[in-house]
Amino acid sequence: MADNLQDAIKAKLKDVPIKERLKKHHLMIANQDGICLFSNQKDASNTSMGALLGGVWQASKALLDVRKVEGSGELRLGFDDGSNGFCVVAIDLAGRLCYACLVFENEMAPGALRGQLRHWCDELASELASWQAPASRAGYLFKDITDEEIDKLFGHEGMGRNECRS
Repeated sequence: MADNLQDAIKAKLKDVPIKERLKKHHLMIANQDGICLFSNQKDASNTSMGALLGGVWQASKALLDVRKVEGSGELRLGFDDGSNGFCVVAIDLAGRLCYACLVFENEMAPGALRGQLRHWCDELASELASWQAPASRAGYLFKDITDEEIDKLFGHEGMGRNECRS
C-alpha cells in the first residue's frame, strides 16, 4: 500500500493508464495547496504550475462567489485560442480535493480533449476512492507532538511578540 497520495496515484496509473491523446500534452494533478502530486513530464516548472493551479482555481471560484453564481454541475476552467491552452477540472482523490490540469498545444479539437481529461479523472477518482493513508508510517520528523508545542517551536504563541524588526 502506498504511504502517500502521490505514490497511490502512480500505482493506480497501471489500472487507469493515461489516454494516448492526453499523453502528448502536459498533464498534472495538484492538491488544494498547489503541491504537484503527479505530472507526466519531469519539468522544473511543475512546482510553479502546481502553485499557480491552486491559486487560479480558487480565484475563479471567488469570482463566481462575488456574483453569487451557483454552479449547475461540475465546474471546469479553460483558457485557449482554439488550438493552444489549458483545461482544469476538480477531482476528488481519496476524499481530497485536487485539480487536474492539461496544458495543450496544436490541438485540433480541444473540446474532445477536455472530455477525455474529465473521463480519465473520473476513472482515477473511482480507483482511489477507498485509498487511505496508512495509520502509522516510518519517517515522521516528530512523534506525539501537540499543536501547542508546534506553536511554541515556531513562535506563534502570542502573535506579534516575535515580530521581525529591521
